[in-house]
Amino acid sequence: MQQRNYFTALLKSPDGKLLSEGYACGNARGKYVEFESDFVPIMSFGEKAQIVRVVNDTETHVFSGTVYLCSPELMRIVNVDGELLTQLELSEKMQELSLEAKVSPVMYKNGLLQFAAEKLIKFDARIFAISLSQLKFVSSEPFAEGERLTLSITQPISVSGMEVEITQNLLFGEGQSGYRCNITLLPEPGYSVLAQYLEQNSCINDDEDDDYI
Repeated sequence: MQQRNYFTALLKSPDGKLLSEGYACGNARGKYVEFESDFVPIMSFGEKAQIVRVVNDTETHVFSGTVYLCSPELMRIVNVDGELLTQLELSEKMQELSLEAKVSPVMYKNGLLQFAAEKLIKFDARIFAISLSQLKFVSSEPFAEGERLTLSITQPISVSGMEVEITQNLLFGEGQSGYRCNITLLPEPGYSVLAQYLEQNSCINDDEDDDYI
């Protein structure tokens, strides 16, 4: 059984009325989503409900389905759009891959993107884990936690215009520095190129009964 990765979520009625706030996880193979909270309103088997994913106070995914299980602290809805669950999985789960990349430091001033003094310098980097929302890379160049970078993937796919923010420095061997980053900007067509690549290289085990997101 794979580890469940919970995300902040809202439970809503089919017409969008807020019923409860809590956390949820999805199962791509089973096409269901489970919602957990200190308070879950009792709903009958077969009733329709929505579980909404929230990121930074923004609703990003709406999972509609019918109630299969319901208790005062948990609800499972089934018959959820499998493609939508797959998109969420690609967004949340970092796959271990090897991608060549270039990174450059940037900064913002008065809300506008300003390149740092090193704007003409692009440092070599290797991405070793990535999803549509996060990535990890190594580089010989030192960067600071909280620093923002532009990043371009050069091999084996081409993705440009990505911006990332370093959230964690990772311990690596001498001469190499590792970083965990949130992807803050990934415009088209790069988003679609990366999404397709991740889907093709997905490590989802079709024989696994519990592919939790």
